[in-house]
Amino acid sequence: VSSYQNLAEAHDRKLSGLKYLWDMDPEELEDWMKSKANFKFVFVRNPYSRVLSCYLNKFVGKTAESEEYRGYMALLFQAKTEADFKLRPSFEAFVKAVEQQVPSSMNEHWALQSYLCSPDMVQYDFIGRYEEIEADSAAVLRRLGFGPEEQFPSQKTINFLGSGADSRVKEYYTPELVETVYRIYQRDFEAFGYSRELS
Repeated sequence: VSSYQNLAEAHDRKLSGLKYLWDMDPEELEDWMKSKANFKFVFVRNPYSRVLSCYLNKFVGKTAESEEYRGYMALLFQAKTEADFKLRPSFEAFVKAVEQQVPSSMNEHWALQSYLCSPDMVQYDFIGRYEEIEADSAAVLRRLGFGPEEQFPSQKTINFLGSGADSRVKEYYTPELVETVYRIYQRDFEAFGYSRELS
């Protein structure tokens, strides 16, 4: 990737220069997973704010004409007609649609993190939290041998405006939605030590 400021390029897996686990044959993967020389880390996010952020970014923050929005509407709400695409699902409708999916059919933006990262199968050396991204990313960079002058770029640095979900959870969540999201993402709450309470 020539620049982390180009989000389309940054999201293109072919340009990342990274080797993915699914690119490895089974023996190579097993050796890699067992090796103590490989630093295995993952970053996770509080399921309440992660689900809301996904909704705000993918369903509220996109125009009805956006190819990305149309793809998500078709995937989650079986939208087919122009009238379908013009309907904006509520947060409650989004959560209920997600609840109808099995983890293996969920899009990576709202899939269970425990399904995507498999902490029961991968012995991570470090599990960072989005809520502590500055300190946790610095710890990862130091562990990888980078000096203190190297820092994880902020959203402002890369010109990426976040959804503001962390400060808006109480605006969107009802007690029923708290229960539903907890039920869907219970494995994430338990695997990564997040509180069931909405904060």
